[in-house]
Amino acid sequence: MENIKVGFDLDRVVFDTNAYMKSVDDKLKEKGTSLHEIFSGNYGRKDIGVLTEELSKRIGNKDTKSILFDDLKKFTDKKLKGIAEFILASGGKIFIITVGDKHQGHKVNDFPYGKIFTVSGDFDKIEKAVSLKLDLFIDDKAQVVEELRGRGINAYQATWYLDEEHKKNLLDDSIPNQDMIGPIIVKLLNE
Repeated sequence: MENIKVGFDLDRVVFDTNAYMKSVDDKLKEKGTSLHEIFSGNYGRKDIGVLTEELSKRIGNKDTKSILFDDLKKFTDKKLKGIAEFILASGGKIFIITVGDKHQGHKVNDFPYGKIFTVSGDFDKIEKAVSLKLDLFIDDKAQVVEELRGRGINAYQATWYLDEEHKKNLLDDSIPNQDMIGPIIVKLLNE
């Protein structure tokens, strides 16, 4: 298959969101606050956009940017980066499709991709993946993977960054480590 088109979800697939949030929480504790305190009473999405807004009010823009964005590269998955580089070198295309806001783009500044799409929810993520006619999509949510499969897209559930609570009710063919993606890519390239 020439010109393979692969899509990746960002959080808990390309980006180790749990480790990142722990690192942010540690830095906030040094400033006398915590993620729990910041998100207390906020019943909306607990993401980097909300965090940026709330932190800017409390500690100012400069400290907020330092805490949230200075060391993002260490949370980008190195194995997936290598896989993405291989896909691009083979003439393929890489898309990131993620739920969130404009701040999500900061998380992939060290990851090779063609275009990032920031969408408002999982339904929009599914619609975008379908409209791009992806050959493969990797997501951490079983529901997204099942819906995409029902729409004819090769999709797999990534579990390498899921905590134990989110590892309940995994798909039977979920992918526990990034090394398992390579053979899937090679098979698609050879079709």
